[in-house]
Amino acid sequence: HYRRPGIAVLLAHAVETGQQGCSANRAMLNFVCRYVGAQGYMQLAIDVPEAAVGLLDTYRRCGFKYVDAFFREGEVLERIVLSRPIM
Repeated sequence: HYRRPGIAVLLAHAVETGQQGCSANRAMLNFVCRYVGAQGYMQLAIDVPEAAVGLLDTYRRCGFKYVDAFFREGEVLERIVLSRPIM
């Protein structure tokens, strides 16, 4: 999914523990979507370890949908790929 044209990939990022649950992640994701949209991208993708259920729920609430799953070399947990259209 990552190698398709028009898809921006958000790599590792974090929200400070004290700011979690305060819409900080949603605000950051909205900013990133606006930024990559201005660069001509049509979708934003991210991958998350399957065990990170809270993160998966957060991304789904922010409009991301399941598109793929894969194993990274040397890792035992499957990674879930989520993608969101750029508005």
